[in-house]
Amino acid sequence: MGKLDGKVAFVTGAAHGIGRATARRFGEEGATVIIADIDAELGPETAATLVSEGYAAEFVETDVADEESLRRSIDLTAERHGRIDILINNATWSSFGRVTELSKEDWDRSIATGLTSVFLGSKYAIPYMQQQGGGSIVNTSSIFGLVGGRNRAAYCSTKGAIVNLTRNMALDYIGDNIRVNCVCPGGVSSHPEIDHTDAPYWKTRRFPETLSWEQRVKMHPIGRQGVPEEIAEAMMWLVDPANKFTVGAAIVVDGGLTVQSLI
Repeated sequence: MGKLDGKVAFVTGAAHGIGRATARRFGEEGATVIIADIDAELGPETAATLVSEGYAAEFVETDVADEESLRRSIDLTAERHGRIDILINNATWSSFGRVTELSKEDWDRSIATGLTSVFLGSKYAIPYMQQQGGGSIVNTSSIFGLVGGRNRAAYCSTKGAIVNLTRNMALDYIGDNIRVNCVCPGGVSSHPEIDHTDAPYWKTRRFPETLSWEQRVKMHPIGRQGVPEEIAEAMMWLVDPANKFTVGAAIVVDGGLTVQSLI
């Protein structure tokens, strides 16, 4: 018997990374997992991989920045499966740059994908949870929702707002037996043991040039970056039906990065 047997989980941004690892973890515990993602190539591949591993999963192409697309995907899930027990608002978009350098287009895309999608996903999933007597929502924030970071004006704004929106929704809907929490990951890499200094991702992001990849890794007291599966484990703990007393929490999973003083 899995902890999530009979549950239906709607996971946004689930085609890769933390979303994909979370979908797999929920599948291991018996949930039917909806892979909601805009990636029409990787999304079906992720769903097919999970199904081949023996889990119940399906892909629903979803643009979380588009209200109609997100509403339609949530309604379709409820129609097909009769319920939505878990909503993971995980999709995001990273626009790097300071306020004076960031384009309004990048700002708008970050807010729409990373924050407005949390509002919309919750807006359309919560009524189904109310009808069925409860549910669980977990929003993906970041350590940058709790502390500042250079060259991340839009990202810090988005993630900070998610933390407080989580607290608001937790208060508004606990009376409906809907628990709302969020996870704040630190540095996460699919391959934390690899030096990514020369990777295209690293070179195209506007990180402070004063820190090398090795220095960034060493900033974590645990001595490495995290992996998506470790964030997925936190997600699993938060949605576990036995975990009834955690409400409105911002769970930090960062290898100790934010507990230290750099003075």
